[in-house]
Amino acid sequence: MFKYENIKSVSANSITYPPESTFGPRIQTRLQLFFLHKGVTTIYIDGEAVSLKAGEAIILLPDHIEYFVFASHCETVHSWFHIDCSNLVILSPVLPKDRVITINQTLHDIIQIALREDIINESDNPFYTSLLSCALSLILELVEKKAHSNFDNVLVSDVKKIICEKYQNQLTLADISKSLSYSQEHIIRTFKSDTNTTPIKYLWNYRKKAAIYLLENSGLSFSNIAKQCGFISYYHFCRQIKQESGLTPSQLRKGIMVTKSKISSNHI
Repeated sequence: MFKYENIKSVSANSITYPPESTFGPRIQTRLQLFFLHKGVTTIYIDGEAVSLKAGEAIILLPDHIEYFVFASHCETVHSWFHIDCSNLVILSPVLPKDRVITINQTLHDIIQIALREDIINESDNPFYTSLLSCALSLILELVEKKAHSNFDNVLVSDVKKIICEKYQNQLTLADISKSLSYSQEHIIRTFKSDTNTTPIKYLWNYRKKAAIYLLENSGLSFSNIAKQCGFISYYHFCRQIKQESGLTPSQLRKGIMVTKSKISSNHI
């Protein structure tokens, strides 16, 4: 994210572009809040495309090359706020796509008040700077939450990847924690928030589905399937398969064999 000491001045305007319009390329010189009210817009930031639809906003940062492509089928209406900050410092980069947020009611009201007051020229009026300071703080909070959420999604994906690659082994939560360098508590909390289950429950569910697939699509013995899918024992394997499918391993395989036999006889 970034930090600043204070907002020295602001300027704002609302612009309507006809269909198939473009703008730029240009180098952004200040911190800018871009609010899209109608249409769609694709902004190429240093060549990376970020798409916005009506009702969304984005933070644009200084010293980046921007090129705007507006809607081809309708007018595009957006408003912008240039904010001149003291000692603006980028603390950690946030990808352009993660700087896109949905305009909530509070932001909408701030935008409307600012545009009604016609802050078209740069102004150091305390009312305007206070108003935009509130908007900027709110947007930064929303962006930080979104970036954190996306970071959590990556962690969940990494846990699933480890399970997919190592479910055949006697994998433990401690192993996952060590591989990802996160505490077991944080992994459980993040994973459960995203999937509504724990990593270990997800692991056993993955093992059961893999075992059922092998029962239905291979000639491997039950003991080999149990071993290959990481079950503790043959008894544990049989109990888990019955719990998952309502059938024993023998019943599952017999059912598939009968089905395949019927299909073959229908084609004779």
